[in-house]
Amino acid sequence: MLGEYMSSALDDARSFVNGMSDAAVLLDADQRIVHFNPVYVTLTGQRLRVLERTIADGREPLLAPALEGGLGAQRESCLRTKQPLRLAELSLETEAGQALTVLLTMIPIVHDDVAIGVVEYMRDVTDDARVQLRYRELLALEQARAAELERQVVERTRELQVALDEVTRLSRVDPLTGLLNRRSFNDHAGTALALAARHGRSLALIIGDLDHFKRVNDTFGHGVGDQVLVATSKAMVGAVRDSDHVARFGGEEFVVLLAETEPEAVMDVAERILAAIRRIDLHQLSPAAVGSPTISLGIAVFPEHGSTVEELVSNADQALYHVKGNGRNHAALFTASLMGRHGTEPGGEPPEGPARHRVLAIGGDWLVESGLREVLEAKMDVMQAADAEMAAAICRQRQFDVVIAGHKDGRESGIEALGATLTDSPSALRVLVIDDEELFLDSRGAGAAQVDYYLLHRDVKQHVEAAIDDGLARKDVNRQLLLRGGTAMTGAYTQHVERLEKIISDGALQFAYQPIVHADTRLPFAEEALCRADDPLFRNPTVLFDAAIQRGAIWRLGRLVRSIAPRALEKLPPDLLLFVNLHPAEVSDPELALSVDPLLASRIVFELTERGAIGDFDRFREHIDKLRALGFRIALDDLGAGYASLNAVALLEPDFVKIDMTIVRGIEDSLSRTRLVRRIVEFANDQGIRVIAEGVETEAEAEAIVSLGCHLMQGYLFGRPRPL
Repeated sequence: MLGEYMSSALDDARSFVNGMSDAAVLLDADQRIVHFNPVYVTLTGQRLRVLERTIADGREPLLAPALEGGLGAQRESCLRTKQPLRLAELSLETEAGQALTVLLTMIPIVHDDVAIGVVEYMRDVTDDARVQLRYRELLALEQARAAELERQVVERTRELQVALDEVTRLSRVDPLTGLLNRRSFNDHAGTALALAARHGRSLALIIGDLDHFKRVNDTFGHGVGDQVLVATSKAMVGAVRDSDHVARFGGEEFVVLLAETEPEAVMDVAERILAAIRRIDLHQLSPAAVGSPTISLGIAVFPEHGSTVEELVSNADQALYHVKGNGRNHAALFTASLMGRHGTEPGGEPPEGPARHRVLAIGGDWLVESGLREVLEAKMDVMQAADAEMAAAICRQRQFDVVIAGHKDGRESGIEALGATLTDSPSALRVLVIDDEELFLDSRGAGAAQVDYYLLHRDVKQHVEAAIDDGLARKDVNRQLLLRGGTAMTGAYTQHVERLEKIISDGALQFAYQPIVHADTRLPFAEEALCRADDPLFRNPTVLFDAAIQRGAIWRLGRLVRSIAPRALEKLPPDLLLFVNLHPAEVSDPELALSVDPLLASRIVFELTERGAIGDFDRFREHIDKLRALGFRIALDDLGAGYASLNAVALLEPDFVKIDMTIVRGIEDSLSRTRLVRRIVEFANDQGIRVIAEGVETEAEAEAIVSLGCHLMQGYLFGRPRPL
């Protein structure tokens, strides 16, 4: 009778199992499965008949491998305690090996305080468990990434600080020779001068300029020229004391500061420097070179020749160029007879009356024969240059009101001599002295851009002073009219504007293209378009674009460049890019982003020049972002030339950066530049920026660049600019 009652109780449990929405199974007191619902069949993944056979064979359709004692131990506990049992997120496995995650509840069936069976129902939460597991994995991954990112930020910040420190150091050191540069030298000189004045001590300054250095570059190449500069720096350092300072002022000009040196001892030091330079054997620097360099030296002593660094530099300069005009390859101490720029005795008061014009006279014998120098020196500050090379060097150091040259002076044309000063002294009045009237038209036609005033040789002494006063007055009027945009401009300014306008209206631009190659394979990657004007006045693109800026024509000139340069894409393979220079003033041109072919834009890289002209970086960045949205890419040039470069990289996030050629030149022999380039490349890789090394001229430089991980290279080693 009891058995029948228990069977009846189990039958009631069958109805309970059938009515459940979750998978459910009924087991008797011996843990044999006596009933299950359809959801349980689905959960096991078996067909009904297969499931029944599995149960009949006494096998468990679902196993719990991770559960100690399996499901049997849990069922035993439930029957013994007669208490429900719940297991959350229990891992089960079907006979076919499919993994499940369920919420399992065991409910005992109790009759007269005896457990006669168990109902198990299982809610399948496999999908939810997988989502939860994936979430936890992603959370752990993100936490790991955040920790790694934080570590990288700390590391990169440290590396950028190191790079910034290195750039700062390089901004005070000449990158080629390792000597102090002008800025750093002036700081040292100012300190030494203050100490000398305080303690009543002497101090001397020597300025040296290598003789005929341009010929070395032209004859043997710039690589040999750089080696001569390095050898010169070492020779000068070796000729002075450790406490003395040697600097490179730029080009082939060097300066030495001799602390606590009496005037009579300075010439001995100068002779040691002269001898050390003469001992340099060019053949040891390059098998193709012969001979030895020489140097000219000018000397000024404190306090006899000046009380400030500027006065000492100026007076030593005048002594130097006196040496240049009198045979070179020796040293001269400044004297009052050499005075030109200041027009005063050292420590004296400026003369009363109007300011004296500063005049640069180019030439040798003709100046003496004409008596012109004596006439000019009576009322003007005059400096003499023996030839065009020296004149250009002088103009790089100072500005002049007037530059005067003879039409013929030896093998050199006076027009060429005046033209050599045009870039560095653009506002000077240029006077050409011609031999006779028949040369006037030819000279005027050939030298219109370089000559403002003509004088006949026979009249020069009589009329030069009036000609200079008249010419300067007219240039000043023309300059003011130009600044106001007036229409009554005359003289050279009118010519400049007219010729600039003609270039733009006629489209008179030519382009040369220089390859950019992959560093590892040296296969072509891109071409850079280099602008050249047909007009000889604007051969230098910097002069051309500066004139356009001053005239307010930069947008029109830029549009002309962008209409001509991309034509090269038709001749280039479709996978090559084209780099086109873009002045910051062009970025705001509304036509820059109009009617752009996306296919064309995707092949053009705008290379930003003159970053110092960028004013509002936020506004500038907006324009750059618009260009990127159209498909253009952005490059920054001359990275490594100063802090502004790093600032521009951080704010503009370019696609490419170009390492300045002064960093690349001779990099295989410079540990500091190697470290700097390595840091730049590592930073660029982190930011997804590609690095281009400019000015690569030797295999040694190329190998060093490749070893540092630069992506791209450009320079004469791979190709000079040429038409396509």
